Amino acid sequence: MLWRAQAVVDGALRQQDAERAANAFIFREVHAVLDEMVHDVEAWDHECELAKLRHELYVTQQALDEAKQREQQLLEERQRAYDFAAQVEEHGKALVAQLNDNLQTLVSELNQKHIIEKELARAREQLVVASQLSSQLSSAQREIRELHRKMSIEKLLKGSHQAMIGKGATSKRATGTPPCTPSTQRPKSSSVNEVVVASHMPVASGAGSPGREASPSSSRRLGWSPNTGSEAQREPCLETCPEKLLMSVFGYLDARSVVAVSMTNKIIMSRVHGLFGVATPMAVPPVVKRTQSQPVLPSARSAISKTRSVIGFGSTTEKDKVQLSKVEQLVKSMKVDEMKLFQEMSLRIRALESNLAQVQAEKEDVAARLHGAENVRDFLMDKLKDLEDALANAMELNAKKDEQAVMDREIVGFLDARTQEYELTLQKCAEENEQSRNEIVQLRDEHEAKLAVVQDMVKLLTEAKQDLEAQLRSQRKVLVREVKALRAQNEQLRADKSQYCTQLKQLKHALHNLDQFDESNGDGADGWGP
Repeated sequence: MLWRAQAVVDGALRQQDAERAANAFIFREVHAVLDEMVHDVEAWDHECELAKLRHELYVTQQALDEAKQREQQLLEERQRAYDFAAQVEEHGKALVAQLNDNLQTLVSELNQKHIIEKELARAREQLVVASQLSSQLSSAQREIRELHRKMSIEKLLKGSHQAMIGKGATSKRATGTPPCTPSTQRPKSSSVNEVVVASHMPVASGAGSPGREASPSSSRRLGWSPNTGSEAQREPCLETCPEKLLMSVFGYLDARSVVAVSMTNKIIMSRVHGLFGVATPMAVPPVVKRTQSQPVLPSARSAISKTRSVIGFGSTTEKDKVQLSKVEQLVKSMKVDEMKLFQEMSLRIRALESNLAQVQAEKEDVAARLHGAENVRDFLMDKLKDLEDALANAMELNAKKDEQAVMDREIVGFLDARTQEYELTLQKCAEENEQSRNEIVQLRDEHEAKLAVVQDMVKLLTEAKQDLEAQLRSQRKVLVREVKALRAQNEQLRADKSQYCTQLKQLKHALHNLDQFDESNGDGADGWGP
């Protein structure tokens, strides 16, 4: 019996253990399923939140891109409006400038009209004067004819007196008094012209015509005293002349003549140099002869090259002095042969420096002489140009005087043709004035119409700009509100997420408690066994 009872109890306990194991397995499966469900729920919530946030971010980015595009379009439209306004303003300025030019042309044409009217009045006066001159010329021709008749009569009457006049002329030639002919009567020349002749005489006699000599009268005036022979001695009269007179005399000469005059006497040369600013040649210093240097040793070549680079051929800076002191120290440490070579090279360098200074002084003197010679050349060339201009003007005046006699004969017909031309030009000017006035009126009307159109366009553009700015402000406000709402929804979702997390934690805690309770029940059942 005991054995049967123990078997029954063992079977009951086995059944309870099997049931407990089955319950534990079921509880584990349920717990795993619940964990998977919770994980799926959390993943789904997280994915939903990520999808929503991505969608919100995409929407906000699109809104921002659209806003940027609209702002860019507004800026481009504004820039176009500004450019169009600037173009309109420039066009208006161009129109105003054109109007001003037209007005100036009108004023100039009116002035020309007044000038033409004045010239027409003068031409009429000249016609009257020409008619008077023609009448006077006709009367003068009559008087000339009468005088010719009288002269012919006088010649016939004075034929007997010609023999007496011939006898008187032969008697005068016999006595040695020259006859008073028109060719011997020479005009009195000024002192300036006499000095000019004196200055030109040696140049002319040496260059072109050696056989030509000055007249006694001119030589006496200029200080030339003719001798019994062919040569003449010249007394220097230009030494005591004032500077203004000398300059006036040199104004009639060329460069070679001035140089020839200055070479005749030292006093005149100094006066010419003082007038034209030519520096007197300085004494050229004697050139020091270069001494033949002895052959340089190969060991001393490097030292000599260093001394050349240090000395620098005449430099006097502080750095060079320091370097020279170093070179002297090096020289003291050299041998006797090297010292000799170094001394020879230093003497040669000093000689080269002295030669260089002399050459520079000579260069300065030559430059000063060249500058003075260039000044003299420029002055003489200017004088030559002035004289050529004066000669050309004189020739033109003579040609004009010759032409004036021919033009006086044609002046009557020319004035008639000129009056007709003036009348035609007056008619043309009047027509052109009327046309220009009409064009000015048309341009003013067009300009006013364009200005009105531009002002209307500017107003429309400003209104469109204001509307766009208002729309942008309203859209910005809507976007701000949407962003705030999305942020609030995000916070609410976060709060829901936290609640779900707390609930999951509570479920996990409850499941853990159930696991502990099951384990405690299992331990108790094991304690009832054998």
